[in-house]
Amino acid sequence: MGIQSSYLAVLGMFLFPYWLAAKPYSPPPLVRQPLPTPVVPDPRLFFSDYPSFNSQRLDQQLALYTRYLAVAGIPDVLIIGSSRSLQGVDPIALQAALVSQGYPRLRIYNLGINGATAQVVDLVIRRLLSPEHLPPLIIWADGLRAFNSSRPDATYNSIIASPGYERLLTGDRPIPLLTPLSTSLAATILPGIEDLQATGFRPVPNQFNPATYYRQFPRVPGQYDSDYTPLQLTGAQTDALVAVSRYLRDRQRILVVVNLPIAQAHLDTTRQRRERQFRSHMEQLSIQESFLFRDFMGRWATQSSYFADPSHINQQGARAVAEALAADQTIPWWLFSASALSPLGDAAVPND
Repeated sequence: MGIQSSYLAVLGMFLFPYWLAAKPYSPPPLVRQPLPTPVVPDPRLFFSDYPSFNSQRLDQQLALYTRYLAVAGIPDVLIIGSSRSLQGVDPIALQAALVSQGYPRLRIYNLGINGATAQVVDLVIRRLLSPEHLPPLIIWADGLRAFNSSRPDATYNSIIASPGYERLLTGDRPIPLLTPLSTSLAATILPGIEDLQATGFRPVPNQFNPATYYRQFPRVPGQYDSDYTPLQLTGAQTDALVAVSRYLRDRQRILVVVNLPIAQAHLDTTRQRRERQFRSHMEQLSIQESFLFRDFMGRWATQSSYFADPSHINQQGARAVAEALAADQTIPWWLFSASALSPLGDAAVPND
């Protein structure tokens, strides 16, 4: 130990002048490498090996919803219906309105399909989607036309004649059971597909102007409008609604049926009478089958800026509908507490 101490003392005396002259050590600058951009799969890849259902919109939505499930997991709220629903309820606006009331950032997807009737919604809910892909709350937003059994159901008939439906009959559903990819992907801004946003919503900026609209398109009286006349509120469409309601109730899911707004310019005497009949029918059926019915038909009827055409809401109106839904105390939003949500429950999937 004495020899080692002497050696170190001599070495220190020898090197000390060099240490004094040496410049202070400066580490090289730290270069931060950018994090890799998450690879967000194209939604069409999820549906590439399944035959078409003879509905471009249904094919698109199945692809987009499959990617949503893979990226973010099962939504907390599913919006469904026809084109009126597709462009009539904005999921991001609904999410924001609920956050402003103190709720967590819920995952909300709009699975609207052009031309969808109650039979089409029944097919989607009970046949195309597995029970595991259904959220606790389903908002079925539409109108009288979707539940009128007197009309030929062209969309449904086309779907059940499709190669996709033929494969479905073998027991092979188009959406497999999926595990969400990652929370980091869930927080990215996902691209949509064609005119749909990542949450399935179709934003339509057009504004309805009755003065110019009816110069371009003839005004059809309600008694000649096949959406309203004849009106049959029993039959295939009502049977489909009852089937959906019972199916969801048996699986402890909540169904809210919303009658969406219609522009005042469209509501002549015949249509108003038919709408009253429809409202009475739905109020009675909702009690009988234990689902919630909310009638928004007369809301904002004179605000043409909320409509894209007489019976379809535009993007501004879709935001108003979403905010009205969030403020509706009859809808059990209280079910969604932070403790009740899954680990991905607070990860939003924003639109592009």
